[in-house]
Amino acid sequence: MKKTMFYWVVALYALGTLGCGKRMESQATPREALDTLFDSMVELDKAKYMSLLTGTDEELEAASVLMDYFIAVSDFKKAIVKEYGTASWSHFENEGGAQLSMDLAGTKDKLDSTKIEVKSDKALCTVPGEPQVMHLSQKNGLWYIDAGKLVNTSGVDSRKFITMWKQMTELIKRKQKRIGQPRVTAESLDMELGRELVNILMRDRFDAGTLRR
Repeated sequence: MKKTMFYWVVALYALGTLGCGKRMESQATPREALDTLFDSMVELDKAKYMSLLTGTDEELEAASVLMDYFIAVSDFKKAIVKEYGTASWSHFENEGGAQLSMDLAGTKDKLDSTKIEVKSDKALCTVPGEPQVMHLSQKNGLWYIDAGKLVNTSGVDSRKFITMWKQMTELIKRKQKRIGQPRVTAESLDMELGRELVNILMRDRFDAGTLRR
């Protein structure tokens, strides 16, 4: 499902497919903290990812459930490809079903051109052409990313946001168990998953217009 309201999280995950060399893991500077965050998303390393974040309990939980979602999608994709073949994943990327792909051509160039402004123990990071700004802060010589700015809920109530993404993650895990069952094809599972994802969005009264597909 293509979503642009969570630009940073989606963009960092996209590096895994856009090609990113291994970076040195460090938080000694804002740039190093961002590089390590990028790596944690590429590797889907939740422990590393969460260790780089700071914020309220709800902000950290929102970041956590999004990582859980990406991990679930990655596992789901691997299972689909193993059972039905590489070409089968195209069903999940096209219109009419789950739309799990993310079209972010050029994202890596944007991230490499990130502008970082440091003032004492605070830093602001701006990606060219993107309105969202990342906030970092320094503590005990290390830099941390503000989870509240990393995950943009677009004004949606935090608890509803967390609940929705948990439900979508649980749904994808349930559907993974259907892979390979009699009369279940990649195409039929894509349509089935797509319908139920929409039901979750509608049940929680999210405006589909803010979740651009």
